[in-house]
Amino acid sequence: MVSLNSDEIQDMVPVNQGAPAFSFITNETDDGAVFLTFWLSFKYGYSLGSMSTPVSWSADWTEHTSFQQRIVNRDESPWTFSMSIDDGSNVYTSNSLTLAGVSGDEITPNVTEGILSFDFSTLELETIDLANISSVSLNISGILPVNNYDRVAEYEVAFEVGDLNPVPLPASLLLFSSALALLILRKNNNKTV
Repeated sequence: MVSLNSDEIQDMVPVNQGAPAFSFITNETDDGAVFLTFWLSFKYGYSLGSMSTPVSWSADWTEHTSFQQRIVNRDESPWTFSMSIDDGSNVYTSNSLTLAGVSGDEITPNVTEGILSFDFSTLELETIDLANISSVSLNISGILPVNNYDRVAEYEVAFEVGDLNPVPLPASLLLFSSALALLILRKNNNKTV
């Protein structure tokens, strides 16, 4: 599994700034960044804004079988997100993910935050040139004005670490406890000899 790391996320730039959306970073976090996208008041109906890796960015993902990126909707209105991967020949877009608006600061998994992903082993992605990934874009969309008033979306793009830890917490706790017990037993055995 591969994911944009925090530096790559923080280096993302707006795509087609001002046509029709304006996007910018508002805060850097340990595992990513918080972005703001807004649309001018004359825009009505479906509209899309995008952030992308810089033109100078490229990646070789031949060692990976999937891509995942965590998205958190930090806005009070629902917004729809998707990711696009460009291999220089084709652009592949993930399924859309609509995330509900937050109430206060309460983030709820699978409601206000979710994972956008690509499985490179699927038939739809078998032709992707993983050695020549030229850009990754985050797309945010809605039917404006959202909730009859909202034209500003605040969202976080974060490094997805969910699958990088091969030892689940309960198993690692058991392993750690066993190691401590063996250490204590060995120490006690050394005292009696």
